Amino acid sequence: MIDSTEQLDKLLEEYDNVLGLSPPRQLNGIDTYLELTTEQIEQFTPEECVEVAARLAQFAISVQRQVNKESCRVKWCNAIIDRICSREWNNYDQYMKANLKIELIAQGNDVVNKLIKLRNNATVKMENLFNVSSLIKYYSDVMIEGARTKRRIHER
Repeated sequence: MIDSTEQLDKLLEEYDNVLGLSPPRQLNGIDTYLELTTEQIEQFTPEECVEVAARLAQFAISVQRQVNKESCRVKWCNAIIDRICSREWNNYDQYMKANLKIELIAQGNDVVNKLIKLRNNATVKMENLFNVSSLIKYYSDVMIEGARTKRRIHER
């Protein structure tokens, strides 16, 4: 049983290692690529467009891995909350909605209350990072398409 977020993070890191995934790394200069103007992109050769696309795709993968970690954190919080609340579940009306029961139990239980806050924070972070990852991947795809277009123009 995983008893802390530190243990969860360590387990996720070990799992990445088993899969052969290296630790997420900072990609120096990635901001430069995210802030390119249309005029700057037009000056790129097809090869440069592909290089930028590859770096953006690497960054999108790194961000997606963070999304996956936050998703695991949410699932872990839900499992612990369910386990703690199941002890008191029958103290409430059987027709009462589950989320309302959890909120009532949380009022008298600091651990459940903290887990709910952690879950909410992880959910917000996960959703924001997912959107960022998707947009970066889209931008990478745009750069690849730009490279194809430039090659077709140069072939004429």
